Amino acid sequence: MCKVKTKILVATIAFMLTFAFGIGIAIFYVWEKPFLRPLTQPTSLCVAIKNRILDSKSKGNSNVHLTGYLSGKHFLYFSDVNQNACDDSYAEVVLADEQKLSVESQKLIEEIRRLTDEDTLARVEVEVIGTLEARELLGFLQSRFVITAIQITPKGSLEVLESSALTKEIQESP
Repeated sequence: MCKVKTKILVATIAFMLTFAFGIGIAIFYVWEKPFLRPLTQPTSLCVAIKNRILDSKSKGNSNVHLTGYLSGKHFLYFSDVNQNACDDSYAEVVLADEQKLSVESQKLIEEIRRLTDEDTLARVEVEVIGTLEARELLGFLQSRFVITAIQITPKGSLEVLESSALTKEIQESP
């Protein structure tokens, strides 16, 4: 009878130690994971730019997870929801591999390009995951930053704005 109790006690202690070790590994993995991956919480373009400029450690890791508006005709542009949030509130979007984007995202980009012309602007609120890089200004209308998009996920419905409505919206933004 004593041997059975001893075996049960040893098995219980072994189980508890194994369980505690597994919990310890899981906690370590969760704590380390945010430092090994790009930003997981979506943020605005202005916040991402400000963090890249202020945080010298992040220069090597330029991965971002952004929310804002996607628009454009020949070139795609990503802008903050708050148009006047900072000096650089928009960036050009380059697709890393358009074929790897979801079919929904490819159709959305085609629709944005089709509906945008001289008098109207089509845009949609999206989440973009990709790399953020600064570039030398080559022209007056060119953005200072480029986002090489790996993934684009729509978060809102497609809007078509007339130029006058867009101008009014930008002027009313704080």
